[in-house]
Amino acid sequence: MRSIIAFFLFIFLIHSVQAAPLLQATISRESQVIGNDGVTHTSVFQERMYRDQNNVWLERVLPKHHQHSTDAKNKTSHKHLDLSETAQHYFLDNKKSTRLNLVLPEDKTVIHLQTVDIEMLGLTNCWTCVFSIFDSQSVKKMKITQQGNGYTWYESQNAKNKIKIKWAKLQPDQNPHPTSEYYATMDSIWKIHLERICRLWGLNLVKE
Repeated sequence: MRSIIAFFLFIFLIHSVQAAPLLQATISRESQVIGNDGVTHTSVFQERMYRDQNNVWLERVLPKHHQHSTDAKNKTSHKHLDLSETAQHYFLDNKKSTRLNLVLPEDKTVIHLQTVDIEMLGLTNCWTCVFSIFDSQSVKKMKITQQGNGYTWYESQNAKNKIKIKWAKLQPDQNPHPTSEYYATMDSIWKIHLERICRLWGLNLVKE
C-alpha cells in the first residue's frame, strides 16, 4: 500500500523550488452529526496550512500534552496510522498532476500515497479543493446572495444539501479563498473558518 522513506524535515518537504511567497493560515473546522437516536455529536479541530504555487501543507493543531504511545524501552511505537498525527503534503509534479504524501514528523518518515490509497483513507486529490479550501470552479456556479466590504456570499441548495460560502476578494497578485464556509445536509453540518491568514516573504522552499 505505501512506500516509506526516512528524510530530514526542516519546515516541510517540498517537491520543487519556488520563489513565490508562502501563505500561512489557521483553519478551524467544525462538524455536527445527528445520529439516529437524535443525539448531535460535535467535532471541532484546527489545522495549519502553508501554501505556495505548487505546494500545500496541512497539519493538525494538537494539544501540548499530546504524546505518542511508548513501549517498555521508552521508544515511540505506532500500531496503526493516525491521520491526526500526520501532515498532508499536496504538490504538483512535473506533469502538473496532484500528488499527496503523508508525513510523520516524529518518525521523520514520508508515506507516498497512490490514488487508491487516497480514496481508501477518505482523502482527496482535488488540487483546487485543497489549494483554495473549496473548489473555486464550483463557486462560479453558485448564486450570489450578498456583496460588500471585499466579500461575496455564495449559496447553493438542493433537496439534500445547502452550502453557504463567504468568499474574499483579494489583490490581483493573490489567490481568492473562502474566509468561511457552511455546509448543511439532512443529518450533518460542517463549518470551516479561516481564523488567521498572512503571507510570509523571503522564505525559499528547498528541494529535497
